[in-house]
Amino acid sequence: MGKRKSSQSRVARQPKIARPRQSTRLRQSSNDTTQDVLGTSTPRRAGRPKRARHSSGNPSSGRSATTSINPAPETDGPQYSGNETTGANQSSSQPPLHAQPMQDGAIPQTSTRSTRPTKSYTYGNSADLAAETHRLLGQSLAEGSQRAYQSAVDSFQEFRLNRQLNTSWPTTTTQVMAFIAHLSINGKSSSTITKHVAALSYLHNMYSWADPTKHFLIKKMQEGSRRDRSMVDSRRPITWELLETIIPTLYLVCYSHYESMMFHASYLLAFFGFLRVGEFTIQRKGDDLNKVIARDDIKFCSGPKGSLLVRIRFSKTDQYGQGTTINIGSNGTDEKCPVKAMKAYLRVRPDIDGPLFCHRDGAPVTRYQFSSVLKKTLQHNGYSGSQYGTHSFRIGAATTAALKGVPPEQIMAMGRWRSSVYMRYIR
Repeated sequence: MGKRKSSQSRVARQPKIARPRQSTRLRQSSNDTTQDVLGTSTPRRAGRPKRARHSSGNPSSGRSATTSINPAPETDGPQYSGNETTGANQSSSQPPLHAQPMQDGAIPQTSTRSTRPTKSYTYGNSADLAAETHRLLGQSLAEGSQRAYQSAVDSFQEFRLNRQLNTSWPTTTTQVMAFIAHLSINGKSSSTITKHVAALSYLHNMYSWADPTKHFLIKKMQEGSRRDRSMVDSRRPITWELLETIIPTLYLVCYSHYESMMFHASYLLAFFGFLRVGEFTIQRKGDDLNKVIARDDIKFCSGPKGSLLVRIRFSKTDQYGQGTTINIGSNGTDEKCPVKAMKAYLRVRPDIDGPLFCHRDGAPVTRYQFSSVLKKTLQHNGYSGSQYGTHSFRIGAATTAALKGVPPEQIMAMGRWRSSVYMRYIR
């Protein structure tokens, strides 16, 4: 019984969280004023001072105020101290467990190679609970999504720095609105804007911050970007006719006969299989090789013309790796038959396991390499490489199918689309 302890003494008892060296993922500030959605300062009411709330990034610094209509809850998540018996004993001011190892402003790293704790688990072993919590949270986001989200957050930070805005976390609704306007002015598509907003939302939720992206005005700006007909996908399709032009010139662009045969087979597989580039190439060295189409995923079927069975292990719409198999038939041509091109490539491919498309030394083909050879091939034939991308094969396949009168239901099945979104691919 005695005097009520000050908020400063309560803060002093919070555990210190080690923070890495400052980078573009910047610090929090304690002197921000609350802003409304119009960017004007809103003074606090006179009277008893409001108790400071603290972020998970640094308990000793004040939390930046936001304009979100969804304030963060007082209880930030489970705390595994090892001696707790009920939820009533949990501290509402302690940072959430999953936010502790993260750098302020950094998307939590994912790892497909993480494993469960090796030590035998007991009810009193809090280290095992913490390790398993971090492992499951790390597994919740695919590696590709993790990279995309981190890139989006970095772009947001660069925008704030260039505009000389407050770079503290959490951010405000006003800043997110300005960022969406910036992306739209620079010609970004609605899907790109959605990805950037989703990244900011993910970051705030992982730190148990109030999420400014849930604001009504943010939602309406996103809806406006989707309705904006001036924002169209500028990528041009690689059609059947364009394939007839670029494939015969591959040997003039590639540095070896083996490379030209490999890219020949990959071009035709990407086109006739309606493939996304991430389904048969890796993003960078060190990526999980088990997620791309492998040599063992290719099977040939006998018949009058023959066909090709391809097992797709992971995809944008199959994050859990259930897998799907597609059947690509022979078209009877010489240079543009996917079945003949694949058989020719496999005859010279190194007899090793692993990704289907690899160099002579066994190194898997990266997305950059695939894109670079494509641009060089297009430029060699007088086309602008900047107007085409790796997704142009999928766009071209849908466009060619529509021009040949293939029914919409069949186009959706061939491209593994689940809705009328396939219509965006038809040029």
